Amino acid sequence: MDEVREDKIVNNLGLVNKVLVDKIFFDNNNYDDLFQVGCIGLIKAVDLYDDSRNVKFSTFAYKLIYTEILRYLKLIQNKNYTVSLNTCSVNWVDNDDINLIDIVKDEKCNIEEEYIDLEEKIIIN
Repeated sequence: MDEVREDKIVNNLGLVNKVLVDKIFFDNNNYDDLFQVGCIGLIKAVDLYDDSRNVKFSTFAYKLIYTEILRYLKLIQNKNYTVSLNTCSVNWVDNDDINLIDIVKDEKCNIEEEYIDLEEKIIIN
């Protein structure tokens, strides 16, 4: 199951770029930040997708990625705020904070290395 999840994330990284190009006005200085936030949206889409609803994954993920990026842009517009995988996302009843890195981290999945390889291929082309 984890390998299927990883494959789905890696195979749909282009969708994050498509959302940025189609919907978001950005400069080269904040592209990487927005791409990373979009990847968080993609991971959420992979985890929440239910194929019994007769909606294509790409349609579902596109909206979730777009929403995640807009949420981030709204946060940084209102205050000098950054989001990272160490940002607290959930506060459980017993007051133990869980960070995004705890939720999306998968020991078998090395998206960062694969993303760097993909980025190098794009630069070479």
